[in-house]
Amino acid sequence: MKNILFSLLGLTIILSSCSTYSKATAALSSWNGHSKQELYMQWGAPNEVFPIDNGEILVFYGKTKYNHNIVIGTTTTSGVCKVQIYVDNSGTIYTSSFENCGMKYLIHKGRK
Repeated sequence: MKNILFSLLGLTIILSSCSTYSKATAALSSWNGHSKQELYMQWGAPNEVFPIDNGEILVFYGKTKYNHNIVIGTTTTSGVCKVQIYVDNSGTIYTSSFENCGMKYLIHKGRK
Protein backbone atom coordinates (compact mmCIF):
# COMPACT_ATOMS: atom_id res chain seq x y z
CA MET A 1 0.00 0.00 0.00
CA LYS A 2 2.83 2.41 0.87
CA ASN A 3 4.51 1.72 -2.48
CA ILE A 4 1.31 2.61 -4.32
CA LEU A 5 0.93 5.87 -2.36
CA PHE A 6 4.56 6.85 -3.00
CA SER A 7 4.16 6.01 -6.68
CA LEU A 8 1.03 8.16 -6.95
CA LEU A 9 2.72 11.03 -5.12
CA GLY A 10 5.73 10.82 -7.44
CA LEU A 11 3.53 10.74 -10.51
CA THR A 12 1.58 13.77 -9.28
CA ILE A 13 4.79 15.74 -8.77
CA ILE A 14 6.09 14.83 -12.21
CA LEU A 15 2.82 15.75 -13.94
CA SER A 16 2.54 19.09 -12.14
CA SER A 17 6.15 19.90 -13.09
CA CYS A 18 5.37 19.15 -16.74
CA SER A 19 2.33 21.44 -16.59
CA THR A 20 4.38 24.32 -15.16
CA TYR A 21 7.11 23.73 -17.77
CA SER A 22 4.46 23.88 -20.50
CA LYS A 23 3.11 27.17 -19.12
CA ALA A 24 6.62 28.64 -19.04
CA THR A 25 7.32 27.49 -22.59
CA ALA A 26 3.99 28.92 -23.76
CA ALA A 27 4.69 32.25 -22.01
CA LEU A 28 8.06 32.56 -23.71
CA SER A 29 6.60 31.46 -27.07
CA SER A 30 3.96 34.19 -26.74
CA TRP A 31 6.65 36.57 -28.01
CA ASN A 32 6.90 34.77 -31.38
CA GLY A 33 5.78 37.10 -34.17
CA HIS A 34 6.34 40.24 -32.12
CA SER A 35 9.06 42.81 -32.65
CA LYS A 36 12.39 43.10 -30.95
CA GLN A 37 11.42 46.65 -29.92
CA GLU A 38 8.32 45.38 -28.08
CA LEU A 39 10.50 42.90 -26.22
CA TYR A 40 13.00 45.63 -25.28
CA MET A 41 10.19 47.81 -23.94
CA GLN A 42 9.11 45.08 -21.52
CA TRP A 43 12.40 43.26 -20.76
CA GLY A 44 14.98 46.00 -21.32
CA ALA A 45 18.13 45.54 -23.38
CA PRO A 46 19.65 42.05 -23.65
CA ASN A 47 22.88 41.18 -21.85
CA GLU A 48 24.41 39.91 -25.10
CA VAL A 49 23.60 39.93 -28.81
CA PHE A 50 25.07 37.41 -31.25
CA PRO A 51 24.68 37.91 -35.01
CA ILE A 52 23.64 34.85 -37.04
CA ASP A 53 23.04 34.42 -40.78
CA ASN A 54 19.30 35.08 -40.69
CA GLY A 55 19.23 37.65 -37.87
CA GLU A 56 20.50 37.61 -34.31
CA ILE A 57 20.24 35.90 -30.95
CA LEU A 58 19.37 38.07 -27.96
CA VAL A 59 20.59 36.62 -24.67
CA PHE A 60 19.10 37.61 -21.33
CA TYR A 61 20.40 36.42 -17.98
CA GLY A 62 18.15 36.37 -14.95
CA LYS A 63 18.33 35.50 -11.29
CA THR A 64 17.17 32.13 -10.00
CA LYS A 65 16.79 30.53 -6.61
CA TYR A 66 19.92 28.51 -7.26
CA ASN A 67 23.38 29.34 -5.98
CA HIS A 68 25.67 30.64 -8.69
CA ASN A 69 28.36 28.10 -9.49
CA ILE A 70 30.71 29.82 -11.88
CA VAL A 71 33.74 27.76 -12.85
CA ILE A 72 36.74 29.97 -13.56
CA GLY A 73 38.29 29.46 -16.98
CA THR A 74 35.12 28.13 -18.61
CA THR A 75 31.77 29.52 -19.66
CA THR A 76 29.81 27.26 -17.30
CA THR A 77 27.40 29.32 -15.23
CA SER A 78 25.04 26.76 -13.76
CA GLY A 79 22.37 28.34 -11.65
CA VAL A 80 22.04 31.38 -13.89
CA CYS A 81 18.84 31.67 -15.88
CA LYS A 82 19.66 32.08 -19.58
CA VAL A 83 16.97 33.00 -22.10
CA GLN A 84 17.79 33.10 -25.81
CA ILE A 85 15.42 34.94 -28.16
CA TYR A 86 15.93 34.43 -31.90
CA VAL A 87 15.14 37.43 -34.11
CA ASP A 88 15.07 37.44 -37.91
CA ASN A 89 16.52 40.14 -40.19
CA SER A 90 13.27 42.13 -40.07
CA GLY A 91 13.42 42.34 -36.25
CA THR A 92 10.65 39.78 -35.65
CA ILE A 93 10.98 37.14 -32.93
CA TYR A 94 10.57 33.61 -34.31
CA THR A 95 11.65 31.24 -31.52
CA SER A 96 13.28 31.08 -28.10
CA SER A 97 14.91 28.75 -25.61
CA PHE A 98 15.84 28.76 -21.93
CA GLU A 99 17.92 26.91 -19.38
CA ASN A 100 18.20 26.99 -15.58
CA CYS A 101 15.21 29.31 -15.29
CA GLY A 102 12.57 29.27 -12.63
CA MET A 103 9.25 28.61 -14.31
CA LYS A 104 7.54 31.50 -12.46
CA TYR A 105 10.20 33.86 -13.86
CA LEU A 106 9.40 32.82 -17.43
CA ILE A 107 5.65 32.87 -16.93
CA HIS A 108 6.00 36.43 -15.59
CA LYS A 109 8.07 37.39 -18.67
CA GLY A 110 5.33 36.27 -21.08
CA ARG A 111 3.77 38.74 -23.46
CA LYS A 112 1.22 40.87 -21.65
